[in-house]
Amino acid sequence: MPANVITSTAVQTPPIPEILQYLIQACERFGYTWRVIDTHSQNLLEISNGKKSFVSTNRYATYPLNQHNSATLVHDKAWSGMYLAELGYKTPRGDFFFLHEKHRERRADGRERSDAFRFAKELGYPIFVKPHDSSLGRFAETIHNDEMLAAHLDTIAEVSKIAMIQENIEFPEYRVFVLDGEVEFCYRKTKPWLEEGKMHREYSEYSEQPPEALVVWARTLVERLNLRICGIDLFAPQTLANPDDFIVIELNDNPALRGLLQFDKGEKAMEVWGKILRKYFEE
Repeated sequence: MPANVITSTAVQTPPIPEILQYLIQACERFGYTWRVIDTHSQNLLEISNGKKSFVSTNRYATYPLNQHNSATLVHDKAWSGMYLAELGYKTPRGDFFFLHEKHRERRADGRERSDAFRFAKELGYPIFVKPHDSSLGRFAETIHNDEMLAAHLDTIAEVSKIAMIQENIEFPEYRVFVLDGEVEFCYRKTKPWLEEGKMHREYSEYSEQPPEALVVWARTLVERLNLRICGIDLFAPQTLANPDDFIVIELNDNPALRGLLQFDKGEKAMEVWGKILRKYFEE
């Protein structure tokens, strides 16, 4: 948790979300002004240098640099997975399935909820299931049978229209944070698991000096998708120096910096935010 947590003085008003706390501290350190626009939820800020400004939100648009069309593509895991495969990147075997009847007449057959069970059997349990538009491991779980799949699809249907079903892969998983073609940091993480109502992960192998092969590979990927800020989640069957083996799990156009907390790297979060703010206001 960032130091000096900033909260509203209104009774029962929630604290400003953690991801925005870092932005606020960066503004105060680097000389930019900020103000809360949505005082009810505290999820919307305006950041300004007096001449130019941007709005920042907790979940979907924290950073000001990515273009809307690129960010929209990446936010949809089904579409972005299709596009990555078209570009020649390895991705987990999988497909997406609609969980509601709304707009059924506009869709071809084969990707309804009932089809998910057939597909799961084709892949073979265990499988990995998640919403097509989630982040931070929310509702992403390893599923072992039809009964678990039915229950988990019900859960996902409460928060999303579409579920992704993928093969279960056990290779080491990494997050790579890229800013304007440079890898700012990377680290290894486990698959998420649910415990006492909260999602958990374990983190290790933090580095700010990744192999050059990874840097070149990541730079090429984000340039092809026109993303200035991107979190790349990937499986590395060997090491991060062997990009030909990488399997791209997903991309994140709004990657949180909270993983840095696991390594006591709060100053790195400030450094990254400082670069982002200078790029936006000085370009």
